[in-house]
Amino acid sequence: MLEVSAHALSQHRVAEVDFDVAVFTNLSHDHLDYFRDLEGYFRTKLRLFAELKGSATAVVNRDDPHADRIIGTTKAQVLTYGLGRGSEIRAEAIEAGLTGSRFLLRTPLGRAQARLPLPGEFNVYNALAAIGIALARGLELEAIVERLGRVRPIPGRFERHRARGGFDVVIDFAHSPDALEKIIRALKPHYRRVLTVFGCGGESDRSKRPLMGRISGQLSDYTIVTSDNPK
Repeated sequence: MLEVSAHALSQHRVAEVDFDVAVFTNLSHDHLDYFRDLEGYFRTKLRLFAELKGSATAVVNRDDPHADRIIGTTKAQVLTYGLGRGSEIRAEAIEAGLTGSRFLLRTPLGRAQARLPLPGEFNVYNALAAIGIALARGLELEAIVERLGRVRPIPGRFERHRARGGFDVVIDFAHSPDALEKIIRALKPHYRRVLTVFGCGGESDRSKRPLMGRISGQLSDYTIVTSDNPK
């Protein structure tokens, strides 16, 4: 398993790698200190799928507005996922809580009740992407669901701690406008108040800073902006 960044694609770091499966999760505002604009950022990501062989599989988030361009570009077999009815792999009847989610999983191999020990709708999307990889590699649905239920919390991702004062502290590596909005929206149904402490790394994409400030200001009850890592 390899996470291939747009930087790596731009710098041809994986030019000699033939991927069996590639996943497109989404496109959001990030790395515009390196790429000229969002379109240029997306076209770089698109290279990964344009270079897949016909024997490979492209697992694509059907709910993302850029999905059609990915599907239209790749020569690989396509497996779509999402929450909408147009997806081959989808989650329905989601029951979301602070410790995880339950949902009805529908796939080309059939349907099953699934449990994910990671909270937030965005983690349901991530789980669907992982299920797509597993199906592309020939795993049985029963085995996929069983292993999904044994996923452990990931340090720094929706990492929840109980403070002595009786409130929760949630740590998350949300470093883009899209990620910050998703984590705050995931928390709001479960707490009376949400206080957000965040910063944007120095020497990087400055254009996302006002966007993240606006998101936190609109969605949180109180916002503290820090200097973060000056790099």
